[in-house]
Amino acid sequence: MNNIQFNQKDIANFLNQWLDNFPVEEKSQLSYLEQLDKIPEQFLKSLVFYHLITSHPFLNTNCELFKKFEQNLNENHDDLFQLIKLRNRAKNKIGKKILVICAPKSGSSFISNIISKTLDFASVNLNTFAQKPSPFGINGREQEICEFSFIRNVLHPNYKGNFVAQHHIRASEYLVNQINYFGIKPIITTRNIFDSLVSMDDMIMAGKISFLDNSEELFIRDSAMATIPTNYQTLTSDQRYSCLVNTYGYWCISFYLSWKRFSKKIKNGVCFMSYENHILNKIELIKLLNNFLDLNIEEKNKLHFNINNFDKIKSRFNKGISGRGKAIPKKVKAKLESFSKFFSDELSKEDLLNLFGYIPS
Repeated sequence: MNNIQFNQKDIANFLNQWLDNFPVEEKSQLSYLEQLDKIPEQFLKSLVFYHLITSHPFLNTNCELFKKFEQNLNENHDDLFQLIKLRNRAKNKIGKKILVICAPKSGSSFISNIISKTLDFASVNLNTFAQKPSPFGINGREQEICEFSFIRNVLHPNYKGNFVAQHHIRASEYLVNQINYFGIKPIITTRNIFDSLVSMDDMIMAGKISFLDNSEELFIRDSAMATIPTNYQTLTSDQRYSCLVNTYGYWCISFYLSWKRFSKKIKNGVCFMSYENHILNKIELIKLLNNFLDLNIEEKNKLHFNINNFDKIKSRFNKGISGRGKAIPKKVKAKLESFSKFFSDELSKEDLLNLFGYIPS
């Protein structure tokens, strides 16, 4: 095989044409894999297969032909091929891979902590391969899933394919494809935006996020905070709320809309919970988690106990009440109310109640 000379240009043209026409729909993929199987030269077949799996990362891997190609990879010790095999192992690993997808200050730490304690699952991060992400500056970017991190956690010998992760992340078609491909169980937490902004303001004013000390270093290290001025803690409350509405407020509407649009594409269901209707309502919360996580009797009993005896400090609750957004002036709220009207054909009355706690006039 080493003596065979391939015309690299012809191979490249073939690959580009073949991959460009490869269907996204699973039902149409088999015929293309059958074409690949007819290639007589094993090296070329492996080359095309590698380009296929990296160009179409959410390829259906359950068909027999895919397993046949994967078997061929066992004979090739190239590191890139090994990575493909690890990714496929992570896809097929049986376990509960739970992702809490959260709006700011929506009780997500409480939910993650409850699930971790109830099921004895590790709490992990999925947005960087680093074990401790903050020192690497991860807080300054959208918390997209890193597949290196996902594979590491799924295949971790102590986790047995089970874990819970918690990230602030808006929906995208790529993320939905990841959720479907890897069998992730998504829980989406939301909260009245104005209540969450008051809670955010409390956190900043209490000094849990420092802007006045070594602010230049913080802004270089944590660019996600660059939308908040360094003199934030010296502003009046009305000024601070206006600032938060113009940054986190618009992000929260974008977050809500993105999941409303894309959740229909999640094959195995999604669990929506709101701070007001579930976090503050133990009976409804227990019922929701029981059903979505398919808990057995022992797990249900543990869930009931943990929710009624939660660790307030570890769960990062501030006040744990609703209605705090009343402190925000009407003229400040009007900015988000006006913005939401652009999406009047998508946002129902129920959606507006979830977003604002009332229906804007």
